[in-house]
Amino acid sequence: DRLLAADAAELYSGAWTPIDGNDESKLTIKVMDGSLWMTELRLNGTDVLGVVLPAPEPIALWSTGRLHEFRMVFASPSKNCMSSWTAIDDGYSQGHPNDLVY
Repeated sequence: DRLLAADAAELYSGAWTPIDGNDESKLTIKVMDGSLWMTELRLNGTDVLGVVLPAPEPIALWSTGRLHEFRMVFASPSKNCMSSWTAIDDGYSQGHPNDLVY
């Protein structure tokens, strides 16, 4: 598990910004307790986690099984994994799930 967490940290941890130089958009990912967590998501200056969640806090990233593709799990931290799966694919825009991250 430690080796997988180290690999995930090397591949995905850090602050990610658009290549077009837009400094108002940013995604920050951390590995905590061996899992990937999104700790910040700003799109054009809007704190998405602050808008979507009652209290801004990290959200889990679940692998879809496809390389470098994850689902954001917008669920209460009091819920466990078994009850959180229902939060996946909560909404769509232009035929794509809103919780999909590449």
